[in-house]
Amino acid sequence: MATSTQQQWVLEGSNGFDSLVLQEAPVPKGQYPFPVKDSVVPLGDGAGVVQAIGPQVTRFQVGDRVLPIFHQGHLAGSLDAKSIKTGLGSSLDGTLRPYGAFDEERLVKLPENLSFIEGATLPCAALTAWSALYGLQGKAVAQGDIVLTQGTGGVSLFALQVSKLFSSLYIGSQISTVRQGIRCEGDCYDIFKGEG
Repeated sequence: MATSTQQQWVLEGSNGFDSLVLQEAPVPKGQYPFPVKDSVVPLGDGAGVVQAIGPQVTRFQVGDRVLPIFHQGHLAGSLDAKSIKTGLGSSLDGTLRPYGAFDEERLVKLPENLSFIEGATLPCAALTAWSALYGLQGKAVAQGDIVLTQGTGGVSLFALQVSKLFSSLYIGSQISTVRQGIRCEGDCYDIFKGEG
């Protein structure tokens, strides 16, 4: 008989990782849109340091700061039936572990100007926002276009930053709650607050 609850890590409070607690939670019932293997190590985001390399590795050296590619079998173009089955934390073991072995083609260098925490947000949320704005050939957001997002999660915040970078009109819900951390000036409009 399948279990109905599981233990999971959650943040409770506003003290960052000092607020991390283990709690019981319902087991999700088939709501994730990608394949998930049993007993998978969760998470697809992460950043780390190369600890060792094999004799054939040419792209990295021990000590390099790196990020994983979220879909390990997807290097370019649209996701297909094969590459969609290579997601970290779903079909393949994810990053919630101290060490992992990756093919050198499945990692990228962490930009030098980013901390590990900043870089760890890039493989999923940032890439999802970038793909939504620029991933479809012939449908990339251009200057003056309108970008509409919902909420203040990672994907929405990256979409806000990227759309502002390319001078698009940004419309979002609840953006006034994040203005303390992100400068939302000019063509930036909160649909719920009615303010720009």
